[in-house]
Amino acid sequence: MQLAHVFHARVVDVAVESLVVEICAPEDKVSRLMDVLRPYGILETVRTGRVAMARGSTAPALAGLHEMSGAEEGLSYSV
Repeated sequence: MQLAHVFHARVVDVAVESLVVEICAPEDKVSRLMDVLRPYGILETVRTGRVAMARGSTAPALAGLHEMSGAEEGLSYSV
């Protein structure tokens, strides 16, 4: 969470084994943040547009995300 703060990113979800970080910045700054976070393990990244990402430990189970209505529990949305 402190690393996200250094890059002016926003932690939008915290779970026991993961967290979701949102950053709106030029590509080089996003890449630098990812380089710093890589040793901790990056499970998933989305770099542009409207996104929906799984929260907590449910991330690998959401293969058909585009078919969901958006009302499902356990999703974090960013536009």
